[in-house]
Amino acid sequence: MVLASPAAWANDDHHRDHRDHRDHRDYRYDRYGADRHFTVGVKVVDTDSDDRGRRGPSRGDRWSVAFNLLDRRNRVGDGVADCVVASIHDRDWRTSKSRCDVVFHLPDGDLRMAGTIDGDDFDDGHATLPVSGGSGEFRGARGRTVFRPDGGYYRHDRGRGRDLTAEVDLH
Repeated sequence: MVLASPAAWANDDHHRDHRDHRDHRDYRYDRYGADRHFTVGVKVVDTDSDDRGRRGPSRGDRWSVAFNLLDRRNRVGDGVADCVVASIHDRDWRTSKSRCDVVFHLPDGDLRMAGTIDGDDFDDGHATLPVSGGSGEFRGARGRTVFRPDGGYYRHDRGRGRDLTAEVDLH
């Protein structure tokens, strides 16, 4: 988160989009223009999961990710992703679908996203969530955020994950 199932974050470089996303654009955008675009790094600082059904991954399990948002390695905000597994086949994270609510806390307000993430989204190189509004400069915002694996690895209860880059396009 964000943001796919924890196992989906555990991709190696074979599945990575080979563009270099580490050189993030400044966290600035044209507040008065019709379209807004910015890119931030998503550095995971904490993960949590709650196994609510059968032991192991199952429908109804909850997982969350807390993260810092970075612009050229400077912290510009933080956020959290809260997710619930909506469906899963053969108890394999890669076959799962999770309903996720994500919020970025930024200097100009909170930006909210909500949608479904497939467990194999990062095998495809990205996950996309629709923007569902926010507060401050982001009140009434619509658009999308594309999350891509990037940077270092971190450990969580289901293995190893990747930090992310978030490309935000608002209209």
